[in-house]
Amino acid sequence: MERIKGFIPLSELADLIENLVKDAFYNQSYWVVAETSDVKNYPDRGYCFVTLVEKEGKDTLARLEGVIWSKQYHIIREFEVASGIRFDKNIRLLLKVMVDFSAQYGLKLIIQDIDPSFSIGNLELEKKKILNRLLAENPDVIHYVDGNYITVNKRLTLPLALQRIALLTAPQSDGLRDFRHELEENPYGYRFIIDEYLTQIQGRRAEYQIVDQLEAIARLKNRYDIAVIARGGGSQLDFGPFDTYEAGLAVAGFNLPLITGIGHERNVSIVDMMSLLP
Repeated sequence: MERIKGFIPLSELADLIENLVKDAFYNQSYWVVAETSDVKNYPDRGYCFVTLVEKEGKDTLARLEGVIWSKQYHIIREFEVASGIRFDKNIRLLLKVMVDFSAQYGLKLIIQDIDPSFSIGNLELEKKKILNRLLAENPDVIHYVDGNYITVNKRLTLPLALQRIALLTAPQSDGLRDFRHELEENPYGYRFIIDEYLTQIQGRRAEYQIVDQLEAIARLKNRYDIAVIARGGGSQLDFGPFDTYEAGLAVAGFNLPLITGIGHERNVSIVDMMSLLP
C-alpha cells in the first residue's frame, strides 16, 4: 500500500494496538462483574456473543463485547443447571475473562467461566430488599411473624366447596392446559366453572399486566370462590414478574382467597409468600 506522508494505514495502527494489548494482558485473566445487555447465542455452532455493560442508574459507565468460544461453550449449560437461570440478557454476572484484540474484530473479552453462586445470591438479595420494602411500606397489609409473612389474603378463609374459579395464566400455556386437565379429569366427576384471565406472565413489565388482571377479578369477586395463578416451569428469570413489589403487594391485599401454582416445588416467589396457599 502506498504510504502517504504523515499517515499510516489502519492495519498498521491496529497491529500496534494488538501488540500493546498482548504485552499488557498476555496470559492474564480477571474476574469481573457485569450485566448482559445483548446475547447472541448459536448453540448449533457452539459459540455465543455477549454485550457486557456496567450501569449506574440510567448511565452506562462501560460497555465491552464478550465472546464464549466452543472450547468454553459448556459453561453456559453448567451455569444454567447450577443457578436455575437461563443465560440471557439483563443478568448480572461474575465472569472470568481474558482481554483479546485483533485487527479484524477489534477488542473482545474472552469469557472463560461464570460463577453461578454470585447470580443466585444477587437474585436472593434483590428479593429480600423487595420483601423488606413491602413490610415497611404496607404495615396494614403485611407483617412478619415467626418466619412467616402474614397478609390480608392469608387471613381469608377458603369456602367449603370450591367450584367457581378465576384462573390467571398465560394463553395457550402449559399452566393453563395442565390446570384444566387436572380439574376436568378429576375422579369424582365434580364439575368446575373456570373463567380465564389471560395475560403475559413473563418478560419486561409483565407484573403490571398481572396486577391489572387481579384487579379485574377483584371487581367481580362475588362470582368466584377462589382465584388461581398458574404458571408452568422455567428458569429463575422467567419467574421475575412474580418477584416484584407490584405483584407482591397486589396479591398480599387481594380480597378473594388466592392459590398459586408457579413453577416447580423448589420455586418460591414473593407472590407465593403473599398468597393464601402457594
